[in-house]
Amino acid sequence: MECPCYLNGSVYKPGDKTPSPLLANNQICVCSGAEIKCSEKQVYPREHCTEDEIYAYCTNDEPGKVCEPSCESQSSKYNCPIICEDSCICKPGLVRSPEGNCIKKTQCPCMHMGTLYSAREVFRHDCNVCTCQSGVINCTAKDCSKICVTYGESHYVLYDDIWLEYESNYCDILLTESIPHVTQVPFRVQVKNAACTHFGNIICKKNVNITVGDVSLILDNMDAIMSHFEQPNYPFRISYIGFYVIIETAVGLTVYWDLHMQVLIQIKDHLMLKVVIG
Repeated sequence: MECPCYLNGSVYKPGDKTPSPLLANNQICVCSGAEIKCSEKQVYPREHCTEDEIYAYCTNDEPGKVCEPSCESQSSKYNCPIICEDSCICKPGLVRSPEGNCIKKTQCPCMHMGTLYSAREVFRHDCNVCTCQSGVINCTAKDCSKICVTYGESHYVLYDDIWLEYESNYCDILLTESIPHVTQVPFRVQVKNAACTHFGNIICKKNVNITVGDVSLILDNMDAIMSHFEQPNYPFRISYIGFYVIIETAVGLTVYWDLHMQVLIQIKDHLMLKVVIG
């Protein structure tokens, strides 16, 4: 572990920029191996400034080049270092663009998930509409929930709208499961085709097993479901809409069951990268 540096009563970690021990404005100094090492810094003559720039001198009120307003600094929390640097900076009212020019703040582009968008460009992100405004992305805040569906004996529609047909007979089918150690509370949904004895043992419904944490709820008959209504601290909220029994959870998972052969699973958008589909 490298030792820190000490200068005028202040402590600097290895790699920190420090003032010049000689109080020279033309030096850049860095703490390295308990020593303050300095080198001559690049000088920008005033005559090299463009018509959109002014020359900034280091004063107590003007930090200089390193703290010049830029498109990047608007879209992130940027703490300006103490060390000053004389240089050409953009005139008041202008900011430094990613290309190095001085432009109006309203002309700044935006970076979003690795893609660069021009000023005032509008694009879609999932179900939301986003706009690049003065270097900052602003999006609507709609809930972009995803739905997985199973119906009939063997039909499945996954969260990404892929349709599958899988003959499962009377096996348990894992529809959704949280990736281990990724979500704070694990969850899982399984379904299983079930026969009805009063219809000659033909498959007529799906049993649904929902697990949140270490608590499970099995949807197979109304009496079992109704018995949980008054149970304290139960992680499932049970309600009805039309023909559907609705099971809501605090983890962002909701299950709809029509008491027969259709099951819909709805998850919040933020869970999409945290689940696997069986």
